[in-house]
Amino acid sequence: MLEAPPSPPSADLGGRNLPAFLPSSSQSVWEPRHRAKNRRKRRLVSESNLVLQLRLARNPRLGERIDATFSHLLHSTVLCPAGRRDDVSKQHWVESMAETTAGSEASPGKKSGKLKWIGIGLGVLIGAAALFVATKSPASRPAPDLKAEASPEAIERGKYLFEHQLGCGECHTERDWTKYGGPAKGASAGGTPDCWGKDYGLPGEVCFPNLTPGSGGLKDWSDGEIARAIREGVDKDGKVLFPIMPYDNYQSLSDADTKAVIAYMRSLPPVEAERAKTHIDFPVSFFIKFAPKPLTGPVEEPNRTDPVALGKYLTTVAGCRSCHSQVDKEHQPIPGYEFAGGQLFAGPWGKVRSANLTPDPETGLQLTEAQFIQKFTSHADEAVQRPVDAAQNTPMPWLAYAKMQESDLKAIFAFLKTVKAVKHKVEIRAQ
Repeated sequence: MLEAPPSPPSADLGGRNLPAFLPSSSQSVWEPRHRAKNRRKRRLVSESNLVLQLRLARNPRLGERIDATFSHLLHSTVLCPAGRRDDVSKQHWVESMAETTAGSEASPGKKSGKLKWIGIGLGVLIGAAALFVATKSPASRPAPDLKAEASPEAIERGKYLFEHQLGCGECHTERDWTKYGGPAKGASAGGTPDCWGKDYGLPGEVCFPNLTPGSGGLKDWSDGEIARAIREGVDKDGKVLFPIMPYDNYQSLSDADTKAVIAYMRSLPPVEAERAKTHIDFPVSFFIKFAPKPLTGPVEEPNRTDPVALGKYLTTVAGCRSCHSQVDKEHQPIPGYEFAGGQLFAGPWGKVRSANLTPDPETGLQLTEAQFIQKFTSHADEAVQRPVDAAQNTPMPWLAYAKMQESDLKAIFAFLKTVKAVKHKVEIRAQ
């Protein structure tokens, strides 16, 4: 190991010992050449030296630390190879330190002033971000100017859609979960007295409002506002609806079918009940504001003469695609797992995963068309609604879909046979 050389001789300032190599405030550290060009720099360095001298006068041990640090650098085989040690200028190192000292300590007011403005700037940014979060509104358009025709045919069509395809009553009607399938036990579409919360993995309290024309329901809503809520995810006042309401599915609902649903909702017996309001915790309450997507034009009817096209429409608006597709932790669909099942649903039925509906011969849908139809229609028998415990119940709306028209069930089956087969084994009853 190399030994550090002895410290250089010291000079005295105000009765205190200082390193002799430190130039005094009146001593120029620059050569006389280019005097005019470097006059300002010489003055600054001289002032910096004076500042450093004053610091050393207040703290005698600082000079010792400078000497020890320089000696270490001089003899370091890493920072200063043997061939270049003689080129190291201790004087230059101290001058550089003096310049740094001048910049950091000679003007404390400037430094504190900069910190003050940085703090103000950060405060403004934080305040602006907080204001944006608090006032951000979901994307929306003015409610469309439409009127739902209240003809018997429209109401009948709307009832079929509301009760047996879209599954609106599955959430907006109080249900008895002590029986298989959760049959209705309250007024149709009258909302529910209880909300779902964190026990079911939800980020807050999700409540299901009254959809009847009674007080606390849709009495003061226009048909256009109802249509916008169904398909675009914002309420009468333009506030976002929590996306447990599947408006991303319903966005594909044709204009004619949407009007029929509204006509049926208007015909329901009014329920005079104000239900609890949904409250979502931050930051999910902010992020869901980006979910709604306003329609930009009319939504046409599907080709009802083409079973595959009709089946695609039905599997979208009835929620088959969204429930039977695998999702990630942010509840976003995982590419390549459409209709492959595996999505977890927690609720009064316990924890259940959706089935694989793809035509994979080992892990997917392995029913014939006749078996597929019978699987649905068999649940129309009231004997199915037997008492069960949560471990035997299901979130699958069998009781609603049991009365779906056979032609629609055939169309769904035809479409499912065209989707990509995905080998994905699913344990339906999650642990």
